[in-house]
Amino acid sequence: MWKYIPFVFKNLLRNRRRTTLTALSMAVSLLLLGILLSVYATFFERESYEEQPLRLVTCHRVSFLVPLPQYYGDRIRQVEGVDEVCIFHWFGGTYIDRRPEHMLPLMAVEPEKVFRVRTESILQPDQLEAFQRDRQGLALGKAVAQRLRLQLGDRIVVQGDIYPVDLELVVRAIYEGPDDLEPIFTGSICSKACRRAGVARSAPFRFASTPPRTHRACRGRSMTCFATPHSRQEPRPKKHSCSRSSA
Repeated sequence: MWKYIPFVFKNLLRNRRRTTLTALSMAVSLLLLGILLSVYATFFERESYEEQPLRLVTCHRVSFLVPLPQYYGDRIRQVEGVDEVCIFHWFGGTYIDRRPEHMLPLMAVEPEKVFRVRTESILQPDQLEAFQRDRQGLALGKAVAQRLRLQLGDRIVVQGDIYPVDLELVVRAIYEGPDDLEPIFTGSICSKACRRAGVARSAPFRFASTPPRTHRACRGRSMTCFATPHSRQEPRPKKHSCSRSSA
């Protein structure tokens, strides 16, 4: 192989313009790739934390907006390795107007359980108690509160995007943590508003498993818990069709 190296250099130097343009094109391509990866990492990748790999999300296989029976939470809770189960229901919402900075990724949760699942979030005990006591309570991450210039006790009205309901919420807690971009509120007010509007709501679950060694087994058991005959690829019964002719 080494005997071909002088031949390669001779061909590279035979047409220096072609060699220069080829090298420049490769350099520009690598530069653009590095810039795009840097932009993607800046906007979408956040530093991971210790509690993140210990949580799993269970939702409908079609979409997290498709309703999921709430009694599934009891079945997930019985899986070995699961410490806590909490409903996280996407509501979305718009505050003031539809400018991007006023879009809120609101999540309806169970206030008594949510911070037992999201153990990395830090907030004052009195704020946690106020959030759990008030059905109109809203907990904001510090970054969202600063962006919207909201303080404790502020009352806001959020217009629903997916569901045609408006929610009147009161800021009861401001938490800090590595993932502070997700506002949360009590799910019961969301359920009542949706029932009044005559729409159904979904209920995906997040659950935490503390021991890292049981995380993979917990994930497998949770998937098996909801397995159906079709998901196990068992043979389906043949369907017989009949045609009806008209005279």
